[in-house]
Amino acid sequence: MTAGGRAGKIITISSGAYASGRVGASHYCASKAGVVMFTRVLAMELAERRIHVNCIAPGYIKVDSGTSPLTSRLRDGDHAEHPVGPGRHARRHRAGGAVPGLAARPTT
Repeated sequence: MTAGGRAGKIITISSGAYASGRVGASHYCASKAGVVMFTRVLAMELAERRIHVNCIAPGYIKVDSGTSPLTSRLRDGDHAEHPVGPGRHARRHRAGGAVPGLAARPTT
């Protein structure tokens, strides 16, 4: 994009965990915060070249995996932190729904 002088879009994927600490997940939370900050700085650096940079950071996504155990707070649906609602969590197939919308917007 920059070499050709064309406008464009970059979309990164992070997690809502970038903004919260979770016991046993320091590596995960720190890496997601790194993606968010990378996106913010890249957006500032590329704005004058008409390259839009956005980050999608969904909240808790329910997956069938032993590597993503639920804490009682998540399992019971703390909807202050998870606006999907009590006892409800986003599903994996819905997580990427924002990408087509961001990608389709015209770059001005």
